[in-house]
Amino acid sequence: MEHLCVTCTRSLRRQRVRHEVSRPILEARPRFAEYILEHMRIDQALLNDRQHICHRCWVAATRHEARLNELDMEPQDLPQNPEQPSVDVMSITGYKRSANTSNSCLFPNCRADNLVRVPRFIKSRMLVEYKLYIPPSARICHVHLTSNEWNELEELNNSSFTAEHLKDMLDMLRDACQQSRFNFDNIESITTSELHFYTGLNHEEFNRLLEQTPSISQRSQRPKTVLGAYLMKIRTGEPNERLSSRLDMSRRSLERKLELARECLTNEFVPRHLGWDHISREEIVARNSTIPNAIFGVDNEVPPAILICDGTYIYIQKSSNFLFQKQSYSLHKFRNLLKPFLLICTDGYIVDVTGPHAATTSDATIMNAYIENEMNPIHYVLHNNDTFVLDRGFRDAISTLQTWGYQAHMPPTKLRSENQLSTVEANKSRLVTIVRWVVEYYLPSDSMKWPSYARLQCERADERGRALKNFS
Repeated sequence: MEHLCVTCTRSLRRQRVRHEVSRPILEARPRFAEYILEHMRIDQALLNDRQHICHRCWVAATRHEARLNELDMEPQDLPQNPEQPSVDVMSITGYKRSANTSNSCLFPNCRADNLVRVPRFIKSRMLVEYKLYIPPSARICHVHLTSNEWNELEELNNSSFTAEHLKDMLDMLRDACQQSRFNFDNIESITTSELHFYTGLNHEEFNRLLEQTPSISQRSQRPKTVLGAYLMKIRTGEPNERLSSRLDMSRRSLERKLELARECLTNEFVPRHLGWDHISREEIVARNSTIPNAIFGVDNEVPPAILICDGTYIYIQKSSNFLFQKQSYSLHKFRNLLKPFLLICTDGYIVDVTGPHAATTSDATIMNAYIENEMNPIHYVLHNNDTFVLDRGFRDAISTLQTWGYQAHMPPTKLRSENQLSTVEANKSRLVTIVRWVVEYYLPSDSMKWPSYARLQCERADERGRALKNFS
């Protein structure tokens, strides 16, 4: 918009003096242009055909130009080589940079105000893997710092660099080469932000997880490295070759450590945080929220245990195995996916998870097989008249739940001859929806929003990865 300054984004509507930045001015005053390009907001520049800046920024750019001109006028002790003229701004093909401003997040179109400095190790990773340079003054919000969705930065298209930028890039790569190894045995040497970036845990949580899995210490001489390598793998999903280089070990040794950590976590850590053996009915009832209790528990003398069931999607790549490809292709999403099936409390706590199931399996089929299993511990934990809150995809499982003595609530459906629900049915549908929003909030269908360890574990046809969600 033309009423915003392209450098500081201040409104120009009520300012009496504003300046237009044209190409002739930038070509005639390269030092002035250096300051403008350094602080220019790329998103504002792309929206405007005519660029304007406020008088305050104009004065700052003029002073910057004057300071550089004064430095050039001072006598030089060393002779300059006339064959190598100085270049203030240069363009490097294939490399990009973010805006060097602390006023906004470096992600495009992000207007968050809780901004922090970008950690040094993230800058190094962006430069190596994405050919993206992040200047010293750049800021990032807490959401993007922990989301691990760096692919969105590929939309940046600023390829202009100064000598200071190049010097900072070289210093960054030199520091990265000196600190290219992860030493989990000396975990205190790893910063908190870097440890959370690669494992999803801080130092206290990492040590607590290791204490709850004592078999790792018994079966390995380097238990912290074993656990750290596994957490890095399920957090980042990077290839084993790259992880083995970061951890200073061979690929085969890394794979053995991953298998050891997976086995120990499955046997000791997961049963404490996932499944019907780690929770009682009284704990489930205590997790009932106020609204579900008022809606579905008002007719019972004893408050019922209320559970919300739903299946979600884990998107995967196309398989070369024809049978698996046929079972994992969803005609609903037109993609290859797997379906984990979860049972959660009304406050979002995950009680149990099954699967992953084939993409061609419906939610009702999964629920029928789950309930009809007489050895399932759910029948020993839950009592008669305990409540399941479901969506319309479970309509073929309602009779099965009622046969086993449970209450099932599902939004009503209109008949073929009806154009809309009646007032009573519409209100019943709203009562179910106001309770089921929890499962939609905590389990989005977009697999990229899932914790990376959950995606990896579901791809391995294992339900143990969801324990880390409850733990953290």
